Amino acid sequence: MGLQSSSDVVSFSVFRYNGGDDLIRSEEVTGSPGDNYWDWCLKSLRFTTDKNATAVRIRFGLVSSAENYLDVDSVN
Repeated sequence: MGLQSSSDVVSFSVFRYNGGDDLIRSEEVTGSPGDNYWDWCLKSLRFTTDKNATAVRIRFGLVSSAENYLDVDSVN
């Protein structure tokens, strides 16, 4: 079915924290209705760790009026 509403969105985020659990840096890539319609346009998020990072958190997000799951085919 895919994303239907203009307010629907998917996201992939990477957060890096230091030893005090303070956010050092974050990156995010999002998808919205009409992005590719089964053409599977490649989206990527390249990140590196910071030398003072002690934790990396990864988040997949889905906000949708109709869908109830997010299909992630490949994470390299």
